[in-house]
Amino acid sequence: MNDTYFNTATYNTYSWRQLVMCQEIAHAFGLDHQDENFDNGNLGSCMDYTSRPIGNEHPNAHDYAQLEAIYAHTDSTTTIGAAQPSSAPPAMGQIEFDAPGQWGQLVRSSADGRVQIFELDFGRDHRVITHVFWADPDRDRGR
Repeated sequence: MNDTYFNTATYNTYSWRQLVMCQEIAHAFGLDHQDENFDNGNLGSCMDYTSRPIGNEHPNAHDYAQLEAIYAHTDSTTTIGAAQPSSAPPAMGQIEFDAPGQWGQLVRSSADGRVQIFELDFGRDHRVITHVFWADPDRDRGR
């Protein structure tokens, strides 16, 4: 997301930034707009076109239902907790991803350090790549 949209003072507010970022992320997950009429009542969803962003900064129940319809498994197959291939080292299944010290070596970082890529190499072509997008709450709230 570039800052072009927010160079207009009208849209450079916390509520507009929240709504726009929520909407763009939701599009990336496959959601479409619930309503494209700027002049009717708000739906309480970031997927609603609106002239009043307050109250529309987050997904609503309909958005979550749509995500469930898109991503829910309709069969017995699951990839959650799937066993590692038999040739993979057992340690690959024991990584704590909430612990930055287990991400491995930093291999790439953006100039501002907010986007980083770490690689944990287990040898024999077994690697875990961790992409990190650091948030800066003070910057995002205009402080």
